[in-house]
Amino acid sequence: MPSLWAVTLYNISVQDGGLRRSLLGTVLSPLWGAFDYSYWVFASVAFAILISLLITIAIAGWRAKSDAQRFIVVLWLFAPTGAYLFHEVGYLDQLLYALLFLSVWMWNRWSPFIAILPVALSIFVHESAMVTTVPLLLFFAIAKGGFSKKLVAFVLPVAAAAVVAIQGPWSAGQSTATIDRLSSSLPFAFREDALLLFDMGIRDTWVYVNQVPGLNIAAPYTIAIGLFWLLQGLRNRGLGEKPFMIPALAFIASITPFILIAGGYDIYRWVFLVLANFAIVMYWWLGQSSRSHDLADLALGVLPFVLLFYAPLMYFDEYAPRSLLFWTVEDHGFWNFPTS
Repeated sequence: MPSLWAVTLYNISVQDGGLRRSLLGTVLSPLWGAFDYSYWVFASVAFAILISLLITIAIAGWRAKSDAQRFIVVLWLFAPTGAYLFHEVGYLDQLLYALLFLSVWMWNRWSPFIAILPVALSIFVHESAMVTTVPLLLFFAIAKGGFSKKLVAFVLPVAAAAVVAIQGPWSAGQSTATIDRLSSSLPFAFREDALLLFDMGIRDTWVYVNQVPGLNIAAPYTIAIGLFWLLQGLRNRGLGEKPFMIPALAFIASITPFILIAGGYDIYRWVFLVLANFAIVMYWWLGQSSRSHDLADLALGVLPFVLLFYAPLMYFDEYAPRSLLFWTVEDHGFWNFPTS
């Protein structure tokens, strides 16, 4: 079920303190009020977003040009990443990717300044879009059309990010006023600490978060993903004047979510987002590549997901996935049914 942290953020609107993370709460505020701020209306919206992503993933697998693409879809869903997708239902990350897929679908059908609007507006859903979904859309735009005039459209998400950055943290008393408002309107307990984060700016979060553990966990994933794209660049030589350009851009688009380590302590969430970006870019690459792929491609493509057995994705609020380590299978712990 959507966590109380997630549904608390669904209630942030422009009137609370500016545009940062306010778009969803502002647009759907009439819906919340119509259902007396019931938890179930928030949960219904969260599941609607999750279902839209699952439908998109299913369509991607169905319409894939190759079995290699279908393998990536199945791998991502059945690896711990698929479980984590359900675990983080309600988090704004999922809406960011839904808006990204809408922009990608619109890109060759509409003017780029129209097609980029869903991603540009997603900055006001959550500012992390600048290092998660915006790099993906930029990669697709360059990979499809090169460094063309269409890239000027990316001034819109950059401008949106500038607006959020300029507004900075909430002013004194805004978080207290928002807590008072939610205390009187929400019929369930909410997470006050989710609102107190708005009192901190970028510098505050940099000091607040210890980046060292996150960097230690991110390093093997970064190396593994880098090895895959390095192999693609080496095997791409002779196919163009700049054989390493697209693989290099693909590597950057894959790992940019790790920038969130600088200001956020949800490291396993950032690993999940990196593996989502990696799978999306790899799916596209496999659909565009004209050469056949062999065991080396498979081994390096799967390696980042194999690392999840070494460093499992830990869940929020002290929840944990069932272990996939061999010794838990041996002592029958793997086969135990979950208890409430």
